Amino acid sequence: MFLTSALASAEERQFLFNNYSHADGLPDDSITSIVQDKFGFVWVGTREGLCRYDGYSFSIPPEVENAGLLNRPIYYLFIDEGNSICALTDDGIVKLDLDTGDYYFRENSTENEILYIMPIEEGRLWTLTRHGAVILSGDLLGEEVVDLPFTPSNVFKGYNGEIWLSSSDGNIYRYDQKRKTFTGIEVFDEHSLHKGKRISLIRPVDSRFVLVSDRETCIYLVNTDRETVNCILDIQNIIDGALLQDMLSIDTGELWFATDKGLIVYDRDQDKVASYLSDPAIPLSLCGSNLRRLFKDNFGRIWIGSFYQGLSCLESSPFRFYTGSMDNKNSSLRGKTVRAFAEDSTGNIWMACEDGCIVCIDANGKSVTCVDDGVLPHEGNYQAIALYKSNIIVGSYGDGILVINPVTHKIIKRYNAGNNNVVVLLITKDNTVFAGTSHGLYRMDSTSDSFALVEGSEGFVHALCQDRSGRIWVGYYRGYLKLLESDGITISNVIASSREVNPGYIRATSLFEDQSGDIWMTTEGKGVYKIDPVPEQDGSFNMINIRKSDGLPSDVTCAMNQSFDGRLWLSTMRGIVSLNQDGGILGINRLSKVGNFFRYGSSMLSNDGRIFMGTSEGALSFKPDDLTDVVHKLFISSITYGHNDSSYSITEPGHSSVTTKKIRIKSKDASYIQIKLASVAPVADNGLEYYFCLKNNGRTNETISENPFITYANLTPGNYLFTAGIKGQGDSADSPAIQLRIVPPFLLCKGMKVLYVILLMAGLVGCVLLVYKSLKRKAEEAERVLEENMQKEMYESKINFFTGISHEIRTHLTLIKLSIDNLFKVHPEEGEDYEDVQTNIDKLIDYANLVLDVRKVDSGKMALNYVVTDVCLLFREVCHKYIPLAETYSINFSFDTVEENVLSHCASSSIEKILNNLLMNGIKYCSSKVYARLFVDGDEILISVFSDGEPIPLHDRTLIFKPFYQSKSSKSNISSFHGSGLGLPLSKSLAEMQGGSLILDNNHVDGNTFILTIPYRKVENQEGKPRL
Repeated sequence: MFLTSALASAEERQFLFNNYSHADGLPDDSITSIVQDKFGFVWVGTREGLCRYDGYSFSIPPEVENAGLLNRPIYYLFIDEGNSICALTDDGIVKLDLDTGDYYFRENSTENEILYIMPIEEGRLWTLTRHGAVILSGDLLGEEVVDLPFTPSNVFKGYNGEIWLSSSDGNIYRYDQKRKTFTGIEVFDEHSLHKGKRISLIRPVDSRFVLVSDRETCIYLVNTDRETVNCILDIQNIIDGALLQDMLSIDTGELWFATDKGLIVYDRDQDKVASYLSDPAIPLSLCGSNLRRLFKDNFGRIWIGSFYQGLSCLESSPFRFYTGSMDNKNSSLRGKTVRAFAEDSTGNIWMACEDGCIVCIDANGKSVTCVDDGVLPHEGNYQAIALYKSNIIVGSYGDGILVINPVTHKIIKRYNAGNNNVVVLLITKDNTVFAGTSHGLYRMDSTSDSFALVEGSEGFVHALCQDRSGRIWVGYYRGYLKLLESDGITISNVIASSREVNPGYIRATSLFEDQSGDIWMTTEGKGVYKIDPVPEQDGSFNMINIRKSDGLPSDVTCAMNQSFDGRLWLSTMRGIVSLNQDGGILGINRLSKVGNFFRYGSSMLSNDGRIFMGTSEGALSFKPDDLTDVVHKLFISSITYGHNDSSYSITEPGHSSVTTKKIRIKSKDASYIQIKLASVAPVADNGLEYYFCLKNNGRTNETISENPFITYANLTPGNYLFTAGIKGQGDSADSPAIQLRIVPPFLLCKGMKVLYVILLMAGLVGCVLLVYKSLKRKAEEAERVLEENMQKEMYESKINFFTGISHEIRTHLTLIKLSIDNLFKVHPEEGEDYEDVQTNIDKLIDYANLVLDVRKVDSGKMALNYVVTDVCLLFREVCHKYIPLAETYSINFSFDTVEENVLSHCASSSIEKILNNLLMNGIKYCSSKVYARLFVDGDEILISVFSDGEPIPLHDRTLIFKPFYQSKSSKSNISSFHGSGLGLPLSKSLAEMQGGSLILDNNHVDGNTFILTIPYRKVENQEGKPRL
């Protein structure tokens, strides 16, 4: 029974491959080409298109699909000096700029089909066709035909960038790009043993050597300086029937050859050959045996593409893994769960496996053997192992303690220890053997050569450690930490000085003393404790507890060890942690190849400085000096967003997904946004933690994750700044950053918000103005009402005053008039004076009647007497009365009326009063002319009185109809006639009382025209004279 370490033979190196298929994101499992760009991304061409590996997973960037490099076979891939991918497909050549996402396409023609491509300087492309060679310009449009003195079969770029071509006649040619000439080297000349052979493949090795293969699977090393050819290998002598597919030179001096039946590695320095085949029974072996492509990237990884079997990647790792290939004879898990290590005097490493195996690895790590099944108990469970004197002592769970001769691998002695469930062994400085069992702690008695229980140690002893003072620290699984004094008798519980860190009832997994003498205890669920071994005066101990909250990847800690440089190495259930002497975390390595299920107490430092750790999938070893910090440059490899069932990829115009710095997304499409990072440098089994930061309006959202991507959901519209980095690496100017803008709907965009603010402000201003105008109107209304009330009060006062006076005056004037009439009868000779007195008395009586009429109108007591009247006759009679007055003052007074009678049922007395007032005002305020006119317009009788006096001002044209108002701009022609301000208001009221109107015509600008309108209530002609 053997535990192998993924070695095909004892002389071969250990190769552990990461294997990928279409299930991991490859478009297809048939690999045609592999290249790497300047950022470090690896691009893989398949029969179904192109994809990109970002150090974490395979994906198809949007620019690949845009350039038409998906769902079609990719025959050849190259990266030019401008970081553009040049791809030969079934349709032609595609050149994709990986910085901008722009691409060029040149269609293949059936007449001159392109067979091979090779980028050269200045973005140009060397192509081989069926009829020769053509150099294409950077945009694939321009072409330069190269005259070839031979028939080419292949083209490749040399170690220093020179162009090499192979020919069908068995020669290779170097092309001088400046002189445009060829220099040939005969590989298969007529006089050699290889004459007549044709070159199949050609690859560079270094600045002097070139690898060449013929079609019969022989491989030749050509010295291009000396022009010598040496056949170094025939692959069919190594793998029968194999056909060569690709060749690769490794800077370690190895030459790798991919065949259709496996991998061949040739060491030029040692002249040794090894073959590696795909074996499903060997974990992490090649993806397949039908290999087609080999490629080494800038990080030292070797990529191997197969035909319909996926892709393998060999990463350089500081870890040596012992994972095992088991024959499953008795148990499918035998030899995989490594619980303990021991090193013998010759440097061999011994492993105790829980699932039935004790393994020995020689000091060189090349030979792995197992103690014979016939020697060991059937289905043994081996928990502990140690070097005891010159023998190997093994503790088993159920079979006690076994002593094995390290040379013969035979069991030379067997001990019982309590119930024989041995979990841990400790060999003290004086070669005393302690055995921790599920029953308690047992000590070997050299006198009786047997094990006896240490009194007071009962319980499940799970960890043991001796400090430099000789005391034994005893850790229990489901119990307390105890201390056995150097006298070997006194045992007591270990109590912490601080209650906050007191371990109490715990599950100890291991105990370890470091170089400074401090004790470290790992636990199941409580992290790790650092204990000062010097007790306080009260017997307690100072302790420090380091947990996940302090940066550990897990609170389940398994084992502790220390390298020669003083660094502490802690295995946990989520990786290996390096710490300094004070417990500060230096780094974390997570390992997926053998899993992170490290076994409790399974750790050892070998004499040559290697640290071994056991897992549930085997074991690993490493040299601490090989674990160096790597500065990982981060990229944003993709940005996707969407809503509901729709998903989109985004790039900034003129940029690829990697170089995108600004993005805009409509809020309706931003239900989620996922940003994926890429750390293209090899990561120790993806053992990185990433931090993400999103800032918006002073708010910061920070997240730490082991996954290189983050998803934000339902971001509100606005501007965001996204940054990311690797935890523990610090800030870097190269850290990816993106300005993210979530664009709101049009009605909620910034411009509309500004408009809303403006409209709101305008609305507020409008409201303020409305309120102000309303208040102003109310104030004006109140002022108007107050003014009207005052005017009304004044008017009432005036009218009451004048009414009272008018009553009194009219009575006395009537009496005076009677007396004057009597005197006139007595003294007729004084007739002229009597007439003057009589006229003035009549005027006073008219004024008094006017005031009384106004009062009657206001009080609604004015009664109109409607009679049948010839309005035309009435008009002429009133006008005739004013002719003498007009002649007295040299006023041209004229009037005009219709010829026929105008019989109407109307208030003739009111019409006469109105006409008298209009004619008197016209004569009083005219310049030289007054004209009156009566006419009929349908159902209306209109009388207009025109005066050529000074036009009444606009602001007075409505006020003149108010009682007691007199326009100051009007000057009377008759000094003895002074207005009262009541004539026009009374006239207007009388007109309106009978359904008519009195207005001042605004159309005349050379004088004033008043228009009286009264209803024409037509009456048929009656016998007798109509009433006036």
